[in-house]
Amino acid sequence: MKYKDPITGEYKTIHMKTSDTLPVGTIVSFEGDEIPEGYEEVVGEEARVVISTTEPTTGEEVWIQKGKNLFNKKKALIGYELVSNEAGIQANAEWYVSDFISVTPGVTYFLSGKTSGTNNIFYDVDKNKIDGIGATTGALLVPDGIKYMRFNGKLSEIDTVQLEQGTTATSYEPYVDKKIFVKNDNGVYEEFYKSDIVESGSNENGKWIKYADGRMECYGRFGVEMSITSEFSLFGGTGHYYILPTRNFPQAFTQLDCFVMNLEISQNRYGLLLMTTGTSASLTKTASYLVVSPSPVNNDFVVFDFHAIGRWK
Repeated sequence: MKYKDPITGEYKTIHMKTSDTLPVGTIVSFEGDEIPEGYEEVVGEEARVVISTTEPTTGEEVWIQKGKNLFNKKKALIGYELVSNEAGIQANAEWYVSDFISVTPGVTYFLSGKTSGTNNIFYDVDKNKIDGIGATTGALLVPDGIKYMRFNGKLSEIDTVQLEQGTTATSYEPYVDKKIFVKNDNGVYEEFYKSDIVESGSNENGKWIKYADGRMECYGRFGVEMSITSEFSLFGGTGHYYILPTRNFPQAFTQLDCFVMNLEISQNRYGLLLMTTGTSASLTKTASYLVVSPSPVNNDFVVFDFHAIGRWK
């Protein structure tokens, strides 16, 4: 994520791995090599970060909005209960099973707000069942090697259930979706949206966008000064054409799925025809086209747009 240093005006980057290990109310300063648990990497000068349910008032540049309740009832599996057999769950219209909730080994969590369901199951990073604790509510110490936990209960109590870090229950708070906000130049917090773009750029051949899932788009606009004078038969008459050379993409594809070339709309006096031999767009170049006109044209500047979609990995 990016934030703007309020002193230097430089943009710095924080790569956030998770804040689940840091409880609500935490204020952290990233400085030098002192990287707190739960954060992968820090680039740049000190960045003050606060983790809280409500907007901070003490001047932190980055605010992670996060509630203390880790149970999101919207992700619960309705109409099922946890069982001890290999299947793990079974149908029960009056019950629910929580989603896989990320937890930290060696940390104690407190489950409260329900009077039914004693199955609390722990899982490894691949969601394989490892261990369990039989308790309706209370303090649950997460064993080593655990990444997730699940619990169950009756649907009639789903609106009061709370799982939080700590050894005692606190007042109920609904689940809050975790969001990241960055303070802008006017001192107002704006939500930070994580992009799936891993790289974008431009060169003399156009622009490109590379996405984390391997997709890539290349697009651009270019102009060519041309004389459309070569003749060919056109609907019983004579037309004129110019062979538009192929053009390199700004980045090479590993797989090309779609390619489109268009004339700028203001130049609809011309037509664009795909040549029939050796003309398909390749992983590195546009297709070859004929620019056609019913009458000869000398030294006109014609503008084209292209857009290609495929994969970079």
